[in-house]
Amino acid sequence: MTSLSTTEGVHETPSHLFRWQLVGKKRRLIGAPNKPMKEAQEFFLAQLKPLAPRFHSSTAKEYGLGAVRNARAHHGNRFIFTLDFADAFDHVDGDRLAEMITRAYNKRYPWDAQPERNKEYVWKQSLWRQVLFRFCLTEKGGLIQGSTLSPFLFDWYCEELVDRPIRHYLYEAARVYYGYQPYVYTRFVDNLVISGNERIYRSTRAAIRRIIAKAGFAENFGKTVFIDPFKKKGRTAMVTGIRVSETHFGLPRKKVKETERMIVRALETPLFGEKPSVIKGHALYLLDVLRGKPKLNALEARALRQYVAWCDKNNENSSWAKKTLEKKAPPTLPKKKRSKKP
Repeated sequence: MTSLSTTEGVHETPSHLFRWQLVGKKRRLIGAPNKPMKEAQEFFLAQLKPLAPRFHSSTAKEYGLGAVRNARAHHGNRFIFTLDFADAFDHVDGDRLAEMITRAYNKRYPWDAQPERNKEYVWKQSLWRQVLFRFCLTEKGGLIQGSTLSPFLFDWYCEELVDRPIRHYLYEAARVYYGYQPYVYTRFVDNLVISGNERIYRSTRAAIRRIIAKAGFAENFGKTVFIDPFKKKGRTAMVTGIRVSETHFGLPRKKVKETERMIVRALETPLFGEKPSVIKGHALYLLDVLRGKPKLNALEARALRQYVAWCDKNNENSSWAKKTLEKKAPPTLPKKKRSKKP
């Protein structure tokens, strides 16, 4: 096994700087790694990537636009079932994670440690447990939010204990009842979404909840949504911040207005506006969502026109926004002149 002395010659101790940060509507304890800790975690990330399985259901690995890809996978389906984990990173079991890594290491390098040699296997598992608790886990055993390794390890943990069992169950249930696979399953970090054109029965939802409980996670019932068009028509589900239903796909009006106000402020008062990288990130996110819509409404078209004006002013490329406006924007009608009363 590779030596663990990754910070030789560095005087500063690898550690995390913890602080409380408001994420959405909830305060979370975020751990920012210092430079030696970040270097150590990048080293272990390079060692663990060849050992990890493929994350077939995770869309968070597509950095930046993974949330849009996650929502678009369920657009057009009639039945949508979404649920969320409560304090997901805190419920990761370090011992089970160390066992997964040890099993994958012995499978990749069978000549280094045979599984039947129990003492060698236990020693390797204990070694990986020490590495995890030193660099990746809190004192209680959960993953540190804000750490470099945490998203990768969380995806690995969920792939073994949540994603693979859910995919297997949905495949078996579909094979028995329908003869084909009518469901789509994706996971964006701690947000699970299952959709399809066949009804998602209560027994299926209960089986998925049992898989989650067996993995050690707790469900956040306040964010659970089940769309059944037979009970209520026209309802949409929020999938990673995007409204999705059988016929609808797009951002809420509040989010589009926030993006428009941010661009207008950058045009009027550049010194007090957001950074150009932040504006481009919000605009590209909006454009990627609008790519799945056949037509734009007046608010979306107005926000894109403001972004084109900002790009022209700052010498940025706005070809994608211009093409979207040409193809999908509604026609701008001249305002009617009001007749003055005599």
